[in-house]
Amino acid sequence: MTWDELRDRTLFGFPAEKRSFLSKSADMYLRDAQEDFVLHTKCLEFSFVASLNANSYNIELPDTFLQIQRVSWEGVLLHSIPVWSDIQLKDSTETWAKGRPEGYFIQGSTIYVYPAPTKAGELTIWCQGVFGTGGDQSWEDLNTSNWETYVAEYSSSVDEPYIPFEYHKYLVDYARSQISLDSNEEKR
Repeated sequence: MTWDELRDRTLFGFPAEKRSFLSKSADMYLRDAQEDFVLHTKCLEFSFVASLNANSYNIELPDTFLQIQRVSWEGVLLHSIPVWSDIQLKDSTETWAKGRPEGYFIQGSTIYVYPAPTKAGELTIWCQGVFGTGGDQSWEDLNTSNWETYVAEYSSSVDEPYIPFEYHKYLVDYARSQISLDSNEEKR
């Protein structure tokens, strides 16, 4: 089904005079439902490669990441460092510790590797996302310089959800329930 067909199904049963008013909400809730579906089912995973220079220890993550699954430095998996870990991140000179990266942690929209690499290399991040499909080879060619452009072009060129067809009806259920909740809030 296309997004337009899903919107029509979502708005079916609502009074005709409210449908155009609710149209924008329906579109937003349908896309939110798809993101939640991907995140909870973990059905779309892709990899993202970023170059890190020597002594660099962090990169900004694009807003479109949903959840990171694993990270590797030059092909070796890094372990996730829990927030509560008691690790000395800086050396005696108050600079970020250097060596071969062994772990990573995420703070806000930034991923940090520890220790900082002593030579330039590639950081590969596997994550769940909301654009494209897991089998789409163009995902393998993404990097920090072309990611946002790809996302904007892809999302605006797709007329239908990318999750399997048999799950489209659940997007409608979610959107209808959210619109109903909004309507109930207005009545209070």
